[in-house]
Amino acid sequence: AGPRAARAAGRAAGRTLRELGVNVNLAPVADVAGPGSALARDGRTFGTDPAAVARAAAAFAAGLRAEGVAAAAKHFPGLGAARVSTDDEPVVIRRSRAALRGRDMRPFADLVAAGVPMVMTGTAVYPALDRGRPASLSARIVRAELRGRLGFSGVVITDALDTPALAGADDPGAVAVRAAAAGADLVLVTSPAAGARARAAITRALRTGALDRAEAQASAARVLRLRAALAAGE
Repeated sequence: AGPRAARAAGRAAGRTLRELGVNVNLAPVADVAGPGSALARDGRTFGTDPAAVARAAAAFAAGLRAEGVAAAAKHFPGLGAARVSTDDEPVVIRRSRAALRGRDMRPFADLVAAGVPMVMTGTAVYPALDRGRPASLSARIVRAELRGRLGFSGVVITDALDTPALAGADDPGAVAVRAAAAGADLVLVTSPAAGARARAAITRALRTGALDRAEAQASAARVLRLRAALAAGE
């Protein structure tokens, strides 16, 4: 229905969340739907045209911001070609680097330029960008593509790390350390027990030097800046 409807939907979601005391929404989905994609089947995308998706996603994010809720564009670098959900099984997206940058990443580039405060990385594998590592565990995708090429300076959060899409997901601590090393500021897991294991593993990796302390401090600073902006109602 266009950007105006998307902004209204964002404001409605933002009001509901603020009434519940929630100030972050892990949305909008900025993936560009491809033929037979799982996200399109589930009605989770704004469409098949990158420019239209970018406009609608930016409008939804602006609606959230108007209600004091931070948006998180997902699932970088784009899940629109995935025929199954990464919540269910591993996914490999065999698109060229040019196609990924020219189509799948375009809405994210526009959202970054518009100042979206958070970006969620996905858990699919993109051989054209990194042959063996899923996006959330890939420095080539998080640091080189998202931070470097697109210039994103906000908070990077992973998609759920305790997912069948990831090998080793039964050890959320080890996977969390790999995500932090790749450049994630926040790691997402779906249970308190997995969260405790992830926190313990990251703490241990910082103490032993397996994770760089300066990079961890930079991540913490980004999270604290977002927290302060939300507290100030920005």
